[in-house]
Amino acid sequence: MPTSGVDVVSALARLRVLAHRSGLPCDDPVVLRNGGNLLVHLRLAPVVARVAAVTAAVRPDVAGHFRRADAVSRFLAARGVPVVEPVGPGVVRHDGLVVAFARHVPHEPGALLDPASFAAALAELHGDAHPRNLLVTASGPVWNDFEDTGRGPVGWDVACANPSPSSAGVLPLGAADPEFWTELRRLFAVGWSRVLDLRRGTIGAGAGAAVEGVPGG
Repeated sequence: MPTSGVDVVSALARLRVLAHRSGLPCDDPVVLRNGGNLLVHLRLAPVVARVAAVTAAVRPDVAGHFRRADAVSRFLAARGVPVVEPVGPGVVRHDGLVVAFARHVPHEPGALLDPASFAAALAELHGDAHPRNLLVTASGPVWNDFEDTGRGPVGWDVACANPSPSSAGVLPLGAADPEFWTELRRLFAVGWSRVLDLRRGTIGAGAGAAVEGVPGG
């Protein structure tokens, strides 16, 4: 069966070698997501490996994107911002893979904040700010995935949130032309979904779902 960009069995084998070389136990790895990136919990270590998958195919400098996410996350964590913190050796290349390591954060899978809480979190911190990048934990929301962080208009961040039912109506951030940014984000999501479908061999299956939030990992 085609995957989203890497052969999972091969990637897991190579990850085991890299984890042990990095001093991270990896006796029972668990695939958390195989989308834009392959996310693997390196059990029994409290560490998640992010492996460039589709992102490596569409971004010539995917390692640069990973390094930017690593740098932004470390900067924010050092200032007490609740983010998923990088751990280990940072971003590495190993046997054809680009990999970043981060702390595993126990959270409620699929849980979304209510609109008011998400609006407050969005006003505090902008990044790749769709709701699925905000982990709901016992101690509060934790931001994840700064791979697409950059300088730009606030309308783009707001549009990341707007298509989600959990954040419907969250637009009071002074963004001009919210309809324009929402439509632009929708088109971006559809295009990204088509790339995923091509990799999976399931053309058309994900285009509708993608408008609810850009697939990633």
